[in-house]
Amino acid sequence: MQTEFKLPLRREEVVTIAQLETWRKDAEEKSNALLTENEVLTGRCVELYSKLVECTARKEKATKDLTEANAKVDSFFI
Repeated sequence: MQTEFKLPLRREEVVTIAQLETWRKDAEEKSNALLTENEVLTGRCVELYSKLVECTARKEKATKDLTEANAKVDSFFI
């Protein structure tokens, strides 16, 4: 037994050069907007990473300072 599939006929569309040009310009505008947004987001990521590095360095220094202070306090009780 063989099954037959009937596919709908494809209709041909006529596209004008002006329409193609419009689509190209629209695509270019969207692309430029995405590039601009990408640059903004990349800049923000760089800022956030710098803050993360700075905060990590402060945390490490504070931990070291607290460890030294605790060692001094402990030395009073030994």
